[in-house]
Amino acid sequence: MKKWTIGLLVVLILALISSYFLIPANLTISKVVRINATGSGADRFLADKFKWAKWWPGESSSAAKDSAAQFYYNNCSFKPGRKFLNTTEVIIGHSSDALSSTINVVSVRVDSLQVLWQCKIESSFNPVKRISQYFSAVTIKNSMNDILDTLKTFLEKNENIYGTVIQHTTVQDSSLIALKMNFSNYPGNDTIYSLINTLRDYAKKYGAKETNFPMLGVRKDSTGFAAMVALPVDKELPANGMIIFKRLIQGNLLVTEINGGGVATIEEKLHQMDNYVDDYQIISPAMPFESLVTNRSLEPDTAKWVTRIYYPIF
Repeated sequence: MKKWTIGLLVVLILALISSYFLIPANLTISKVVRINATGSGADRFLADKFKWAKWWPGESSSAAKDSAAQFYYNNCSFKPGRKFLNTTEVIIGHSSDALSSTINVVSVRVDSLQVLWQCKIESSFNPVKRISQYFSAVTIKNSMNDILDTLKTFLEKNENIYGTVIQHTTVQDSSLIALKMNFSNYPGNDTIYSLINTLRDYAKKYGAKETNFPMLGVRKDSTGFAAMVALPVDKELPANGMIIFKRLIQGNLLVTEINGGGVATIEEKLHQMDNYVDDYQIISPAMPFESLVTNRSLEPDTAKWVTRIYYPIF
């Protein structure tokens, strides 16, 4: 019995000693994944910790919308930290350790990127702690693999990055009559539909038919808001005073549809389309416009509005 005890002790001592040779002084944990998305779009999304719950594969704390937000996976905790250029710090907690890690986004092409998640552990001189750190590193490594695989699946759907489905299409309505006016404040529905009705009366006067929904474009400038309303028609009409005739080039468009939401929602979707154009380095020859599918003068409930945003591109 004594021999067995001595033998077991010798094996244990040898195992502890070998930990210094088999486990390096610095453990580096890293995972690289390639994602079919834009680097700027992915980096912007990762920098917003309030959006992490949308893609995180595990649970999140009840404080996920404040500075104490923490996320959990495989007995590890993950807390988004400081933000640097193309890099987001993540504090990883496992057992009693709190480790600093970084998620780095590197653009490969306009529509492709690599995400590198890296963490370093300085091994303890205590052999028991050193072995414990090794097994912690294995757990963290496996967690990072799963989390980045989930992130890849999420980011490869553009609607997850931009909050709306953006599709490519072409110009269908080439003939328009339009009115442009300036306002000190954002024009309300009564004002907008007063202008639309002016165009409708003008179209009827010349026997023209509407071929699609009314169009609206509003942009803020140095003096207030510049608004243009337009009506697609089936033939060319003469210009008259403030009413002009426009013939659109049969070019390309980005389009997204918004089901429910007032001006603030539409402005946010338009902002995301601006991001999409910038991220993919697309050139736009003209300002985007709304297609007013719902007659807002008859439907005051913005939750029932359907609006399409068209964004001209080359």
